[in-house]
Amino acid sequence: MTWADFKKKWARYSGKETSAYQEHFNDLCNLLGQPTPAAADPTGSESFCFQKRVIKDAELFAFTDGGRVAEEPEAERGFADVWKRDCFAWEYKGKKKNLDEAYRQLLRYRESLLNPPLLIVCDFDRYIIRTNFNGTVQETHEFTNAQIDDPAFLAVLRAAFADPEFLKSAAHDRRGNGKFSATNWRGCALTAKARVYRTRRCEDAARTFCCAAEEP
Repeated sequence: MTWADFKKKWARYSGKETSAYQEHFNDLCNLLGQPTPAAADPTGSESFCFQKRVIKDAELFAFTDGGRVAEEPEAERGFADVWKRDCFAWEYKGKKKNLDEAYRQLLRYRESLLNPPLLIVCDFDRYIIRTNFNGTVQETHEFTNAQIDDPAFLAVLRAAFADPEFLKSAAHDRRGNGKFSATNWRGCALTAKARVYRTRRCEDAARTFCCAAEEP
């Protein structure tokens, strides 16, 4: 599948959210070169999954000595459509439905989901990615399927899956410079790749050093 195929496929879709959101998300994973939830987390619940069970408004409940939310009979429960630990919570709605409502759902889920750094809502055509970093001003990135293969928005999506902190750094740069155009995003995408490259070079150097130290 290409991005053109993806846009054509989901432009035609007009069915229910529950019938297709997992297929839509898996298509995104494949195009971004990311493992799907089932491939990344065979347990189906520990780090990356669909239908993550939550306690709504968990921050309002008592906690046990171990730091877990105490079980209470009246606790209202629900399910987050997609959750990736330390990356995002993602909620779907049907096309042209109220994405503000989806965002309000995520606000009720986030404590039970370990307060992910990004809260994402989608209606198969629109994508709204909001940052949720502690101690920072919230940043919002919004785009549509028609725009999804633009390098600027691809950089945002890739960061959501692999490096959410990058969006925090980019927001800081934007506030410092006063402007942050699509060109800036393309530059940040290259910076992110360079960051990964430098990390891998350091890891390789460390392994070489350790092997040399072990030789007689």
